[in-house]
Amino acid sequence: YYTFGNHMHWVDMEWLWGYFVMPASIRDMLHFCNTTGGKGNVNFDGIGYEKLAVEAPDALHELHQAIQQGQVEVVGCSYGQPYGLFHGSESNVRQRIYGVRTAVRLLNVRPRTFWEEEFDFFPQLPQILKSAGFEYASLFFQWTWHTPEVPHENLPAIWWEGIDGSQLLTAPRNALNLHQWPEDFAGLLDSPLIREMPVPGIVQWLELMPSPDWMCRSELLLPQLHNLMNDSRFDLRFVTLSQYLDIAREHAQPRYYTMDDVFHGMSLGKNGDLFRRYSRASEESLLTAESLSAMMGLFGRPYPHWDVYPTWELEEAWRELLSAQHHDNDECEGLCGHVGKYSYERSLSLSTQVKSRAVQLLANRVTGERGRTIAYNPLGWERKAAVTDFDSAETRI
Repeated sequence: YYTFGNHMHWVDMEWLWGYFVMPASIRDMLHFCNTTGGKGNVNFDGIGYEKLAVEAPDALHELHQAIQQGQVEVVGCSYGQPYGLFHGSESNVRQRIYGVRTAVRLLNVRPRTFWEEEFDFFPQLPQILKSAGFEYASLFFQWTWHTPEVPHENLPAIWWEGIDGSQLLTAPRNALNLHQWPEDFAGLLDSPLIREMPVPGIVQWLELMPSPDWMCRSELLLPQLHNLMNDSRFDLRFVTLSQYLDIAREHAQPRYYTMDDVFHGMSLGKNGDLFRRYSRASEESLLTAESLSAMMGLFGRPYPHWDVYPTWELEEAWRELLSAQHHDNDECEGLCGHVGKYSYERSLSLSTQVKSRAVQLLANRVTGERGRTIAYNPLGWERKAAVTDFDSAETRI
């Protein structure tokens, strides 16, 4: 069996290369499929689908048709393709929810398979994914800006288990995984695993874009795939990832991986972890703004702004945050990170404005003596905190 994941994104790639990137990637992928009769998977950032709907609706329509015909399956579907390990829990939940919501709205399909090109792993992830409707996954991540490692298995499938016991039928990392380079095909069919593994599956990452300045395009990969198809020793069958996993289901064994079992391969501490600090501050600011806005709606009119709840401002702040968390912003600060920095700042600006007006109205509406200090806990549980009166310098717990 053979399947591929075609990875591309609006963040960075379209900023640097132009509006043609995602439409061209779709059409090169469809050419790759039509020339071979193949099937595959598409992995774009959720914000990329939104941009396609505005900038290239004809290309989005072609992709939608291929999905409806079963030629292509939508996988991954996080809104901003983050390195999930380095961002907050709520951001990780929103990445999946906003991404699924985008796919349903624009492609009329609910994604079922988690497969992201860059390292997106932490032990709680199966629980989040299953709650968002995912059934399948892959733990084969690309080596591009960094060198991630996950345990190698000689199985066609595993049951990837989260901390709470949630399980996803998953394609593990193994010797039959291919990166996007044509030379990766060399010696593949001589691998002992291709004969020893029940229902062996070749799983490949691609980043298709038909530009002479780009290293991964169908014209370079098709000769290698045709050699594979014409090898008389094998009967090659094309599948999507979920189809392959269903075939391999009976051979799956449970696996529970901890952080000690993997290596993210990332550059830590770069620029004082500026972007990760931005990410945490933006998430905390948004959660506080949501908590305050929900509570202030209970006070009745006048509301802090216009409507009872500032839906658009908070949604827009989340979209800016989730796109800023994109892996290329994180790992390529010197290339495109300035745009991600502005997205973090815009997210913070929106949520800070919501907080400021909500707190001002709260101070005006709560009874008490003039000059009083009001402490607000945005969390959903009680906690102790030190509060200092600015006039008396007295600190209370």
